[in-house]
Amino acid sequence: MRLKIGAIGRQGALLGMAFIAVSFACKDEEPCDLDQELRGSACYPLPTPGAAGTGGTGNLGPADGGAEAVETDFGTSCTDTTASSDCGGIAPICAPFPSGNACTQILCEAGEANADVCPADWSCIRSGSNPSVCFGS
Repeated sequence: MRLKIGAIGRQGALLGMAFIAVSFACKDEEPCDLDQELRGSACYPLPTPGAAGTGGTGNLGPADGGAEAVETDFGTSCTDTTASSDCGGIAPICAPFPSGNACTQILCEAGEANADVCPADWSCIRSGSNPSVCFGS
C-alpha cells in the first residue's frame, strides 16, 4: 500500500524540518562578553582573586553608602544565589550545591582568573557550560 502525500503535506513537513534545524543552529555558544561569565541564564562580571561580592567588584562599605563588606570562608551557608550578597572575600559566590547553598569561588581551573584558589580538601570542577567552581565538603 502506498501513501500519497499532497503538496501541502510536503510543504508542512519541509517547514517543520526547517524550523527544527534553525532552532538548533541559533544557540550562542559564548553569550557573555569577555569580561563576563554565564551563571544560569545571565551574564555577570568576572570576579577577581580576593575581591568581595559578586563579580569581584567589591561591596561598598558604610562610608560609601553601602552595607558593611562581607567576608566568608569556603562552605559558609548562604541564601542569595542571584547576587551573592551574603558571600565575599575569598569565597564571593553563593552557589547551589546538592548539600545546600554555600559560598565558593569560580574560574578556579589552571589558566583561569582564580586558579588554585580552592582549599586543599576541595576540588575545582566544571559542569557543562557553567564556569569551573570550587566544590567541597
